[in-house]
Amino acid sequence: MKKKIIEAFKSPLKGKKNFFDILIGGILMFFPIINFVSIGFLGEKLRRDLELEKSKVKWDENIEFLFVMGAKIFLISTVYLFIPIILMCLGGVFITALSHG
Repeated sequence: MKKKIIEAFKSPLKGKKNFFDILIGGILMFFPIINFVSIGFLGEKLRRDLELEKSKVKWDENIEFLFVMGAKIFLISTVYLFIPIILMCLGGVFITALSHG
């Protein structure tokens, strides 16, 4: 198990192809709407890794699919972050109300 974890961290640095995937994804993450493609790429790569598929994800495979998948992942993560934000706001309201004595 420990060997698999070490191998998973070393795999992005193997070969020039993986380096260019990281470089392209890093550059695309800077732009607000285009970063959905990069997020979709990561989601598709994660899905294939979980299903133990050996095929590589390619940037030029289907940009529309990667964009839609990235938008879905962004929406899901936003919904999950909404709960802690509401709790923080409620905590701020209660602290402000109770601090006035």
